[in-house]
Amino acid sequence: MERHLRREANRAERQEVKAERQEQRLHNRAINAALHGNVGKAIRLEAKSNAAHHRAEDAHHREVNARAAANSMHHHHHHHHTPPPPVHHHHPPPHHHYPPHCPPHYPVGVAPSPRHGYPGYPPYPQGPGHHHHY
Repeated sequence: MERHLRREANRAERQEVKAERQEQRLHNRAINAALHGNVGKAIRLEAKSNAAHHRAEDAHHREVNARAAANSMHHHHHHHHTPPPPVHHHHPPPHHHYPPHCPPHYPVGVAPSPRHGYPGYPPYPQGPGHHHHY
């Protein structure tokens, strides 16, 4: 079944590529017809180009769905072999880039309100004209 779904996905992918090429070719022919004053032909070719576009989209969805189904089946198989030993990935410690004026113990962009002062500093003096009335 999984092989069948992968084959269906590959077929859909080929159909998508073919429809996309056809869409582009018809669109170019429509532009060419319009440039030569053949408006009726241009409209007809553009309509065909549009239909090819929809075929390409449908084929794309078929491909995506078939691959997802195949992958889902693949992961639900119960293989009866010993599991591989656990792999320990060594990740470097994360780098924190703080703006130079920001104390690192505050999340970036969240500074305490100056009205209440900073921890360990006297309250920020509010000069005349700076009183906030809430």
